[in-house]
Amino acid sequence: MHDFEAFIAKRFSALLPYPGKTSDAMAYSLLNHGGKRVRPKLVIDTVASYGIDPSISYDLAMAVECIHTYSLIHDDLPCMDDDTLRRGVPTNHVIYGPDNATLAGDGLNTLAFEVIATSTVLNDHQKVAATSTLARMANGMVYGQCIDLASEHTQIDAQTLLKLHQYKTGCLLSAALMLGGIASSHDEDLSALENIGYDLGIAFQFQDDIFDVTKDEVTLGKNNSDVRNEKSTSVSLFGLTKAKTMMQDYYDHALDLVETTLHLADPKPLQDFIHALIKRDH
Repeated sequence: MHDFEAFIAKRFSALLPYPGKTSDAMAYSLLNHGGKRVRPKLVIDTVASYGIDPSISYDLAMAVECIHTYSLIHDDLPCMDDDTLRRGVPTNHVIYGPDNATLAGDGLNTLAFEVIATSTVLNDHQKVAATSTLARMANGMVYGQCIDLASEHTQIDAQTLLKLHQYKTGCLLSAALMLGGIASSHDEDLSALENIGYDLGIAFQFQDDIFDVTKDEVTLGKNNSDVRNEKSTSVSLFGLTKAKTMMQDYYDHALDLVETTLHLADPKPLQDFIHALIKRDH
């Protein structure tokens, strides 16, 4: 991912050359403490599985990471989860204040679509398809956050929990897969890629719920605000053992869909990505 990191630093600098606290706040979360890059790596590995040069997907990988990063900045705000630790460092609003953090999230949201519009490697059809897909999935993520807020200090049922994870986490994973399909000119696979993303999102969030009760905040690099906000989780609803089984079932189903529903030149990069998620420890 070294080439991708150099790419987004250069693109960010070119598109936001003005100095100030807001751009500093954007860089703090996007570039300086960028996390595991799960979503951009998913775009890149999807393109690789289609047998295409992964570098053609860097604009789209950056775009989905901008959306993801903006969502984390806003999720951590005092008016939302009020978290003070993210990726092992103070959250954006702790460093720059809630005002600049809010603007940083706004700026990253719009930057995502500027990156797509100004791409020199995507054709017009790909730009329109990518813009439409990312906007739809970002709005789905917002809907998931609405469900999450409504679920605080209350017991929700299993169906609501699965919908929450499908939208809040799954939508951007679906977006990453679909953007990889768009960059590879395989629009016929977009529906299947979307469904794979939903499976991965539910499994990924079950995994996070499991980590919240089996690992400490230092290891995770973030606060466990679900407990503070009295949110239902997969562990609280199903128990630890069943949550682990369900997590694996969703990952296995995603792997099966990769093998049986997509027109890939080589499924290994995408399969390896999913196996890496299964084996992650934080």
